[in-house]
Formats: sequence, C-alpha cells, structure tokens
Amino acid sequence: MLKSIGFDEGNREAIATLASFAFGAFGYIIPLQLTGFNLASITVLAGGLGVGIGFGLQELTKNLTSGLTLLVERKLKVGDFIEFEQTKGYIWEISIRSTTIRTVDGAELIVPNTILTSNRVQNWHYTDSRIRVIVPVGVAYGTDALIVTEILMQSAYMSGEIAFNPLPKVIFNGFGDSALNFELWVWVEKVEQAVFLRSSLHFIIEHNLRHRAITIPFPQGELWLHNTDSFEAVKEQDQEIVKPSKPLSLKEMLLGDFCSRR
Repeated sequence: MLKSIGFDEGNREAIATLASFAFGAFGYIIPLQLTGFNLASITVLAGGLGVGIGFGLQELTKNLTSGLTLLVERKLKVGDFIEFEQTKGYIWEISIRSTTIRTVDGAELIVPNTILTSNRVQNWHYTDSRIRVIVPVGVAYGTDALIVTEILMQSAYMSGEIAFNPLPKVIFNGFGDSALNFELWVWVEKVEQAVFLRSSLHFIIEHNLRHRAITIPFPQGELWLHNTDSFEAVKEQDQEIVKPSKPLSLKEMLLGDFCSRR
C-alpha cells in the first residue's frame, strides 16, 4: 500500500516498523482490557521491576532508544550507502535493537544501533547520491598543457557513465618532481559506480595519451659521487686482501688440509 502511494524505500521501512510495534502493543493491551484485567494493579509492580530491569538491560535499552531515533529522525534510511569505521555498505534493515548492513563484499553486518547514533557516519545518499571521482594524471615535462587538457576532456566524454551536472573539469595542479600534474574531475550518479568509472577512465586516458605520443614519466633521481679516487683506492686494497698472491693447485690444497688435520 505504501509503495502504491509513492513512498520511497526508507519511508516505507520506517512506517512499517513503527506501525508493527504499535499494532503489537495494542494487540496485548486491548485483549487484557476486554477480559476485565485491571492494568492499574500491576503499575506499582512494573515500576519496581523497571528500576532493576533498567540497570540490568542498559545496553538493550540504549539500542531500543537508538533504533527509535533512527526510525523517527531518518538521518539514516534503508537503502542508504554509508561508511563508518572502515566499513562500507547499504542499510538493509533497521530494527529496534540492531541495524543490518550489506557490505560491498556481499556480507551482512549486524550493528548495534548505538554505534550508528553515537559515532560519525558518512551517508552518501543523505541528500544526493552523486559523487565526484578524481583521476590524477602526470605527463612528461615539455608536453603542451593545452593538449593534455583537451585529451582529458575528450576522455571524460568518451565514458558513458559520467554525470553532466556538474560538467567535467581539468585541474592543472602544478609542477612535480618529474611530471606536470593534472587532475580530471568527473561526477557519477551513484557511489557504487565510482570504482568502475575510475577504471574505465584509466583505460581511455592511457589509450589517448599513447595515441598522441605523450608519455607518463616515472620518478627519476640523480646520484652524485665525490672523491672517486679514494673509492678506487679502497677497492684496490680490498682486492689485494681477498685475491691470493698465487693460485694453489688441487694437490697443494689437499696436502695443506691433511697437514692441518694432523
């Protein structure tokens, strides 16, 4: 019914969960009232037990409160892609005690609600599911920067997975140790598509640069040696110490080994 009205997945899950708890509570209270059971008689007993239960079930009470907070506040909804404590995944289910998260590896992670309400959580779907993808590119010194910009823009439009709002941009970061450093900024509609878009852009950019005979340099360094004459003298001394003055024959080596043992 909620789907036919037009509610999204997060709203449907929150309304359905809260409604199920409300109907469950009324399902216990109304039959007791109809049978003539006086609920006021157990109020004092429930109050006394509530103190002891509260101390013994503090964690459960916190998780229950956090679960209601998540469902009512709706900062995190079913279907959102979140990241916390080096974990990434989609919210699969929000219950009163815990939340089920389906990670990018396909595992289902059961997380207590207090962890999501008391720690920093990055919600990639809170207001907008789009994400910016940055592809760094370094080219050799002497390359025309305008040609590199043209190639990167063409590469972005050759990929059919980018979003055109905002439009792709090329940033000239500066002069590195061995390369001119550029960055290609593009946007993708969903965060889970970012890794595939980045890989696709790598293939396209490498092909276009190679087709235009533009090289991607690797880090290089220079080694300067001073007082090489002293190094040569030390090397000759080492050779004189190691190298024997006269090579020994097999007979002499055997006789020398026999005499040393006697």
